[in-house]
Amino acid sequence: MESCLGTLEGLAKGAPLSKKGASLDLPLQESLWDAVAAAKERAAGAEKEEIQQSQRKLEEVCLSFIRVGCGAPIASATAELLIHLYNRGDNIALYSCVGKLQDFLNGKEARNISDAGRASIMRCLGRLVDAFGTQLGSGFQESLTIAQKMYKSQSSVVRGEALLMLSSYVAVCTRDRFACQAQEASLKLAERGSRDKTENVRVAASRLLASVGFAGGQGLYTNGTAGFDEAVRVCLRGIEDPSNKVATAFSDALGQITSCTASTSAANAMKSCKEAKKPQLKQVLDNPSQILCMSFVKSVSEGRGRSCICITLALRKCFQDMKSLYHCGDEKLCFIVVQSLEMLNGLGKVSASVVPLAQACLVYFFHSGPLERLGNVSHVFLLGKLIKLMEKYKGKGTLPFQLGVLQCSRLLVQKLGSVEEEEAESLLKLFLVQLKSKSTHVLQQAVLAISALLFAYPKISESVILSYLEKLTSASSDPKASPSETLGCGLGLAAALSVVSKLELGIPERLIQRSYQFCELVCRAGSSAHASRAGYTILTSLLSIEDALDIPPMDFLKFFDLLKEDKKLVHKRWKSYKPTSLMEEFLCHSSALQTLEGFARNMMKDERMNSEILQHLSQILVQYLSLLLEAPIGGKPSEEFSSTIQQLQLSLIQAFSVLPAQASSSKCKQSFLKLCTVSFQVSDVNVPRSSLLRHLLNDTDSSLGPWHHGYDELEDELQAYEGSLYSPSLAFDKEEVLQKVFHYSLSTETALLDASIGLVRNLFAHLKWKEQKYFLESIVHSMKSSLNVGRSEKKRYHRDTIFTNSACALLGLVGELGKCRFKKENKAAVVNLLLPCAKILLEEGISEREYVRASAEIAAGVCDFGGENIAKSIVKSLCQESLSGCSAESLKGLILWLGAIGRSLGGIALTGLQDSMIKKLQQIVGSGIDETTQIWLLHSYWLIANASGPAFIPYVKQMLTIATQISILSTSHETALLQTVARVGNSVVGILGPEFSPGRFAFQRSNLLIDGTKGSSDDYGSQLEQVLHIQQLLLFAPHVSTMSVLLDTLKRFIKTGQPGVRLAAVTTLRHVAETNPFALAAEGIEHDVIAALDHESEPKIQSLLKRVFCVVMEIGCEENPSKWIQFCQNIVLNESSGAGGMGSDFMDDDEDGEGFGGGDDDNAEATEATGSCLETRAFVMECLCSVFKWVAEDARHWDILKANQSPEGDWMILQLQNLVNSGYKICTGNLPTVRPKGIHLLNLAVGRFGDEEDPDYEGHQLMEQYQAQLLSALRSAFEKSALPTMTTVGLELAANLIEKNILGSDLGTMKRVVSLMCNCLDYLKPGYESHYSEQIIDKLKIGTIESLSRFFCYCLKSGDSDPNKEVNDSLISSLSSEERALVSQGCIDLASDYLAKALMGKDGRKYTYNCKFISSSLMKKSPSFLETARSLSWLSLINAFLLSSDVETIKKNEVFVCSSIEYAFSEIFRKPEGAQEGMDELMSNCLQIVTHLFQTSKKVGHVLTPANCSRVLHILDVLLHKQRLVWSNNIQKMFLECVALVFEGFPSDYLFNMELRNKMCKLACRCVVEFCELGRGMNGAEQAVKSDVAVTCCAKVWEAFLSLSLTSLGAGNVDSFRYCLQNIHFVFNNTTSDSVKKVFAGLLLKAIQEIKKDASPSKAKTASCGLSFALSFVEKAKEKQFPTLYSDSTVIAATLCLSIAQQITKIDFHVGPGGADSSTSTISGFDLTRDFYYQCLEPKSSPKLQYLLLQIWNKDVSQNLSNPEKGWIVSFVTNFAPAVAQAASHAIQSIGKGVEEEAYLNPAVEGLKFFGVCLQAFASEEEKEAVSSLAFPLLYLALTSESTSRTAKALAMAANKLFNLFASKSAASAKAYIQSLPLDKRQLLTKGLQESNAAAQPVAPARGGRLQQPGRIKKPTITLKSFGK
Repeated sequence: MESCLGTLEGLAKGAPLSKKGASLDLPLQESLWDAVAAAKERAAGAEKEEIQQSQRKLEEVCLSFIRVGCGAPIASATAELLIHLYNRGDNIALYSCVGKLQDFLNGKEARNISDAGRASIMRCLGRLVDAFGTQLGSGFQESLTIAQKMYKSQSSVVRGEALLMLSSYVAVCTRDRFACQAQEASLKLAERGSRDKTENVRVAASRLLASVGFAGGQGLYTNGTAGFDEAVRVCLRGIEDPSNKVATAFSDALGQITSCTASTSAANAMKSCKEAKKPQLKQVLDNPSQILCMSFVKSVSEGRGRSCICITLALRKCFQDMKSLYHCGDEKLCFIVVQSLEMLNGLGKVSASVVPLAQACLVYFFHSGPLERLGNVSHVFLLGKLIKLMEKYKGKGTLPFQLGVLQCSRLLVQKLGSVEEEEAESLLKLFLVQLKSKSTHVLQQAVLAISALLFAYPKISESVILSYLEKLTSASSDPKASPSETLGCGLGLAAALSVVSKLELGIPERLIQRSYQFCELVCRAGSSAHASRAGYTILTSLLSIEDALDIPPMDFLKFFDLLKEDKKLVHKRWKSYKPTSLMEEFLCHSSALQTLEGFARNMMKDERMNSEILQHLSQILVQYLSLLLEAPIGGKPSEEFSSTIQQLQLSLIQAFSVLPAQASSSKCKQSFLKLCTVSFQVSDVNVPRSSLLRHLLNDTDSSLGPWHHGYDELEDELQAYEGSLYSPSLAFDKEEVLQKVFHYSLSTETALLDASIGLVRNLFAHLKWKEQKYFLESIVHSMKSSLNVGRSEKKRYHRDTIFTNSACALLGLVGELGKCRFKKENKAAVVNLLLPCAKILLEEGISEREYVRASAEIAAGVCDFGGENIAKSIVKSLCQESLSGCSAESLKGLILWLGAIGRSLGGIALTGLQDSMIKKLQQIVGSGIDETTQIWLLHSYWLIANASGPAFIPYVKQMLTIATQISILSTSHETALLQTVARVGNSVVGILGPEFSPGRFAFQRSNLLIDGTKGSSDDYGSQLEQVLHIQQLLLFAPHVSTMSVLLDTLKRFIKTGQPGVRLAAVTTLRHVAETNPFALAAEGIEHDVIAALDHESEPKIQSLLKRVFCVVMEIGCEENPSKWIQFCQNIVLNESSGAGGMGSDFMDDDEDGEGFGGGDDDNAEATEATGSCLETRAFVMECLCSVFKWVAEDARHWDILKANQSPEGDWMILQLQNLVNSGYKICTGNLPTVRPKGIHLLNLAVGRFGDEEDPDYEGHQLMEQYQAQLLSALRSAFEKSALPTMTTVGLELAANLIEKNILGSDLGTMKRVVSLMCNCLDYLKPGYESHYSEQIIDKLKIGTIESLSRFFCYCLKSGDSDPNKEVNDSLISSLSSEERALVSQGCIDLASDYLAKALMGKDGRKYTYNCKFISSSLMKKSPSFLETARSLSWLSLINAFLLSSDVETIKKNEVFVCSSIEYAFSEIFRKPEGAQEGMDELMSNCLQIVTHLFQTSKKVGHVLTPANCSRVLHILDVLLHKQRLVWSNNIQKMFLECVALVFEGFPSDYLFNMELRNKMCKLACRCVVEFCELGRGMNGAEQAVKSDVAVTCCAKVWEAFLSLSLTSLGAGNVDSFRYCLQNIHFVFNNTTSDSVKKVFAGLLLKAIQEIKKDASPSKAKTASCGLSFALSFVEKAKEKQFPTLYSDSTVIAATLCLSIAQQITKIDFHVGPGGADSSTSTISGFDLTRDFYYQCLEPKSSPKLQYLLLQIWNKDVSQNLSNPEKGWIVSFVTNFAPAVAQAASHAIQSIGKGVEEEAYLNPAVEGLKFFGVCLQAFASEEEKEAVSSLAFPLLYLALTSESTSRTAKALAMAANKLFNLFASKSAASAKAYIQSLPLDKRQLLTKGLQESNAAAQPVAPARGGRLQQPGRIKKPTITLKSFGK
């Protein structure tokens, strides 16, 4: 603070502060402003001690500057500095400071103070009073004296500041003893100020009056109502002020004065008054707004449009303030509304020109006044009062009264969202009465009211439509019927059809047909004009309903056959008509053209517009145009007749605009161009300005006038109102018209002009140059000719009209010039035509700001079109313009031309002209200009700066300096100046970007300029620039401030009453949400967003707010879902105003006491701010349902066990109770439109958590504990009063409860749930009638069938092992046979319709298909139905059908089922690579259908036809070929099991069908190739991924195929068996997978067993087949060269080959021709395998292979000891014993020699064992002797080996054991052998036996080891198994 003090003291030393009348120069004031701003910023963050040290000196310095006089912004900044000092430092000095300031004005030094000083002192005093309020109230008396004294000053600035200072004092003197005195004196002073010549003083007077009302107004009633009457008179006089600014200010004051009658202080003053018993005072007390209503009535009667607007604004202010400031009760407000409406009946004759304006004002008043402030309960109360009021007058009363009642009723119904049945019926009767009115305005409002009623209570829709139809039918046949009633009913029916089609109940097609039939009846030649007009209006509405009229286009055009009359006859008939009849005729044609326009739009949208239709339409329009242009209209038409003609022209132009411009003929274009040109030359409408021109001008220039932005958009429209005669007819096909809170349309004249501009835009690029030139020349000619008119008022209006229309035409066209292809010379001609127009507008219309703006924009458009050279020449001429002869208005035009040209060029094109432009603007600054021109100058600077971007950096300091100086020197309170100065400061942020940082000149000056707007918080421009400053900082300089500070500032503006500001604020929020959502979520912005959304009526702002909320909630749900669930629950259920006390968080009051439409602290308003709006609650409900997809991807959200293990986290599953409770409360609440969303929430919860088991109760689901809430919610969905959507989601919930087993085993409860679903089967029964539309019935039917199909699938899929099977069977049996048949047939019929729709696609007109299930044509064409058909979700219906059908139904529908399968798989094939989402589920459904088809067919004994079997095989084969690589393991398993099941379902005789057999074989082989690792797969993969499950399932396929082929053997079908066997062998032989070899070896063994069974001579073909296989197998086995290539890697393959070969040896193949008498030859299996076995036993063969073979033989022989095949053993031993003996001998010898002892030990032992096994198998001594003869030599070798190795000893022990076996079993042979040995060999044998016996004695085992017995023979490590089982 010391440094700031030093700076200020330094400036004070150099300033002439002590001289009389001294003033501060401009550079000093700039420095002073910088210093004060720095001190203020420092004081805002300094500690109290630091401030106190320098507080006194700072006060003295500040007061010294204030005393001398400084600029208004410096005075305001100084006052804010003092406020910071007193707030944070010593506040005792406040009173002395105020005293000093008052002394400056009323003390000894007063004479020495200049006017500038006086203005600064009073401004500072006012700010101090505003800040400290009642603390300074005691100084009021002196301040009043000062104000009265200062008001006598010659300076208007001093007078204005005096009134503003006094208004600050009056506002705080509410309960002081001086309050009455202050208000009386202020009233007198304000009355004088209202007559002041200066605009700013008059505005200050209005604010003084407003402060009197704000303070309570008790001083107005000290002498009865005299003070009040005087205040009202002053305000009403101010409303008539020529200045819009003054008039609007006094309208606010009038509202404030009127509303204060509701204050307690005013009421007490009136009661204590002597005249309190007078009726007049009592009326004021009872109905404060009566004076305003009476004034409004008077203004309407006298046709004073602007007075109507201002009084409407006053009424709005009155009601807002009564509610927010004085807490006026709702009941009193309702009473005031009703009384105000009754006052409208006091009108006499109403001026027709002001009725539309009065209508718009009433809507504006009701919407933004009382209805906005009332709570829902009071809305209902007021609606009841209005019903009684309408019943009282029964359609009578003045026009404004009828309009007011209808509009108020409609808005109330829209606010409520829903009404009770009794109220709905009463309102409907009363609204229908209004349709008899002769006023078009009343008819329109009655129709809109009925439409709103239909939205609020849809169930009366059918009765409404029928009432309209009955009245129309009777009126069309009654020649005496009232035309207005016919038209009203036509409008009503059109609106009702359009509305009801959008409602949930829909519109029955029979009503559409009846409406269309009525149109056919009346829209023809000979019908009355009013009936035809009604018919065309209804047709237009029917066209707006999608697919409501499905008739050929050429047939529809028959409605326009009435134009085929001869033109002369038509004109002759028109001449005979009276004006009123001719008007009816024209209006009828206008309606027909609107119908034609709707028809053309539909044709274009559906892409059905062909050349024939286009030609026919063009002919009709040209004929209309010809009739119109040559219409015989005699004399000057009346205003009403002129409006009718304009309406017809408008309809004609709008209809032609729909057609493609390039398709129209040249003559047609010329005709319509001529018509448009006439529109621009209208001269009989006395309107100097047009609201259309306001819209066409650039919105960024609005601060220049004449239309400044007001409080909201409708007010802006009212301020620019042009006094239209009649509004065009309502477009009921536009939803926004019906749902908009108010409807205000352009006048007919303006709408015609707008349509003409649009048509010219479309046509201009397609015209020839001559036609283009003609149009432009006609505009120039009309403007030039208007310059020569006289000076009378009528002529001036003519000129203004031409100027306005021409400006609109050129502005609309200038943007389209770039699309045209002009030659160089033609381009120059266009420029030469347009520039003079711009100059004429500038020179001749210079006094009108809108013309200046229009001229600048036209010139800028010419520069953009003409190119850089044209721009340079124009800028050069402007820069050379001399300023000496220019008036202030001419300077404005010059300035704006420079800025607009810079804006249009921009970028590089502007760089070359930038320097000259800035120099010219600088020259203008130096020439001295008034304050208004300064605004234009700064605005032009801003335009050039924004267009230049960074290229403007060299001029930033210059621009900021000029803006600072202008701001300092300004003596007015012009808000446009504040906004423009702030804009300059904001533009610097964007230009400098990152260089915009603290400490720099640009940063400091920019902030100074923007801070100046904060003192005018209610002004639109000031608020907008504050928001845009935050936006600029976030975009270009986020480093300047923190997010928290910026958002705190931004929150205020999303609740302001000005839509433009709200839009900018919400757009900024949306930007933050997209760029930095986490920072936004951390700030807790959601409360403010919902509070703003709850009261927002602008759709665009609503959309942005919703987007912001969704982003914040999505971010928040990732970490803290419970908070958001609770938040949404509070909003939807409106619970935040309860004990929890969250209401204050939802709607924060603004700092200035006025939030969104005014602050409010009462409980009712807090409740409304927390979600009372129905639309807000519905949106938040959708967000609540989205929580499931917004939470983080963490398994703990969905798993209760994992969630319990992490109790510190916020997991969704722990919020299950909250979710269920929320859904239950919502679906059982009293909001019909939100209730279905509650059940949807329960469906989401059940779907997500339904499978979760309860950890506390084993065998139970977690959601079983919520059965009560779920069942109660379910019952509510099936109530009679439930809406169809409620029932639909209820059906889904019922299916979920059963599927997820949430109802446990409670059979009774489950049956009740099933019964609820079955009750909906009534919709499927033939002849069912309902008041719902066919489309709604179809939706209910679809929901019923889909839910019951899920139930069927769940129950019928349960297997025998399912614990719930008994319950499921009971549930199914609880259904009657009729119900089951309905469900089964419904499933297949609905699936059939879905399949047909999917095949037909979007354009179903190319196909003919009669739907079996769907009855509504709208449903057939609806996008949702097509989307469902294409999504294939309907496949589950076929599953349900298959599971529940009998043999007849399956037989009847098997072709359709196969077709569905084909289509489903074809859709799978079409999906692009990588599109895996939902693929598994889709594949699963398709495969289940195939499975269930064959399962059910087998179960019921049905066999599919060969053709359908062939289709299924082909589908499966193609599917495997194309989709194999993207399958999961589960899908692989399902597919293979499906194929196996298909094979099992085939009868064996189908194998005789060559096509089927080939497809089966191909599919089976492809399964092997894809799943069994046979090298490179057929799908192109290098190697398929192996899966044991897939291999096993693949084996099942071949097992099924093998079983089928084996079955067919009985019928002699050997070919299939042979093919199957060959392929199994092929797989076995070629696979690289051991698991595959095992399973296919099992299949081969099974096949061998079958061959063995059929190996009799009578089965020669089978034997031949088996022989072929055996030969092939042995040959392939030999090729593997096991004897030489045997290794550990081939052990399994070798084992399997040897095992199979062993089985082949057991077969004797009887080969021959076959038959009983034919001879056969027998081939033994030994013959086939002998060579292979001998190779394996050769000495050079691997010892391991020999060992393996001997193991197999030993086990096989031992297993067959007791078998009938014992005879086979003899043959086996005979064939292979010698080879075994040879192999064993070689092994024994190798051991004896020490060669590979370990390797040869096993085959040597196993070889010896072979003979032991053979010995046990033989019984005869002869056989034993034969075996012994081979065995004993081998035993001798083993026992007498010379080797002493461990291996030799082990061999000897084994031989010893076997020798003993032979000795016991064949003693004779042993004895003979021993005796045959020489003595020495005998001794060696004995020795060997003795040594081996000794070695075989048990040895004590080592510690922990197992007893080892020498010579113990180990069991084989590989045994024969039944592979594949």
